[in-house]
Amino acid sequence: MIALIIFAFSFPFIAQNDYYLHMLTLSFIWAIAVYGINLLSGYTGYLSLAHAGFFAIGAYSLGLLTVKAGMNF
Repeated sequence: MIALIIFAFSFPFIAQNDYYLHMLTLSFIWAIAVYGINLLSGYTGYLSLAHAGFFAIGAYSLGLLTVKAGMNF
């Protein structure tokens, strides 16, 4: 686990291509969402639509900030 954390923190400085950094960032975001929904539905059996709603609100606000405000991802 410690090796994974060290790799995650050092990867942005090692990566030569921004595409790899973008893919790593997206995979970590999706992993967080998947672990959260697995915790709720797998262990408790509870179907949480609010979890998907919060993820959608975050994605929509990121899209607005990127397009309208000109902020970088």
